[in-house]
Amino acid sequence: MIALWPGFRCYTAEEEAASALMHCLKERRYVNAERLNPKSHKKKNAVIPFLTILKKFYDESLGIHGAEPEIQLRTLDGVKQLFVAIPITLNGQKTEFLPTPPLNFSVVNEAKRFSYSEHVNDYIKSCGAQEVDNRLPELANKRNLLLYAGPKGYPHELEVTDKFFPAYCARVTTMLRGYLLIQPHAEKQPYVQQSLDSFLEMLGLLTFDEAV
Repeated sequence: MIALWPGFRCYTAEEEAASALMHCLKERRYVNAERLNPKSHKKKNAVIPFLTILKKFYDESLGIHGAEPEIQLRTLDGVKQLFVAIPITLNGQKTEFLPTPPLNFSVVNEAKRFSYSEHVNDYIKSCGAQEVDNRLPELANKRNLLLYAGPKGYPHELEVTDKFFPAYCARVTTMLRGYLLIQPHAEKQPYVQQSLDSFLEMLGLLTFDEAV
C-alpha cells in the first residue's frame, strides 16, 4: 500500500501536466485549441502516447543521420529560454539549426502538410490494440482503478516496479518542457499548430482536411 499512494500521485501528476499543456494552447489561442478538454481523462492520457509517436518519427527521420535534436537552456536578450538545437551540415560544415522561437518550423512531405496517421496506427498496433478508442480508455482507467479501489482493496494487476517512478518523472518533465517551449512566446509557432491538429486528428476531433 505504501507504493500505491506515490503511484496515484504519479498518475495525477501526468494528468495535471497534460492539462496545463492544453490550457497553454488555449491561452495562446492556437487554432482548434478550443476542441481540447483539459478535464477529460481520456484526452489527457493521450498526450504522452502522441509525444511518443512524434519522438519515434524523429528517431526514424533524423536519428539515423545522427541529427539528434537537443533542448537547451540559453540566454537571449538577457532572458533565459528553452531552445531546440538541431545539428546539421551546411556546405560541408557542421553547424546547428536553432529556430527562434524554438518551434518555429513545419514538417512537410512533398511540399504538403505531413500526416502522422500511419505512425499513430503503428503505435496502437504495437500496444496490442486495433483502434485509438480502445487503447486510450485503458490508459485512463489505470488511474481510476487506484482512485476508486473497491471493498477488496486495490487491483493486484497494478504493479509498481522500480521503473515506474522514473518513467513518470520523465513523462511529466517532457510535458513541462513542451509548456516552456510554447507559453513564453506570443507568436504562434507552426510546429505547435501542426502537432495540435495531428493530436486532434488522432482523437477523431478533427479531420486532416479541416486542419490549418
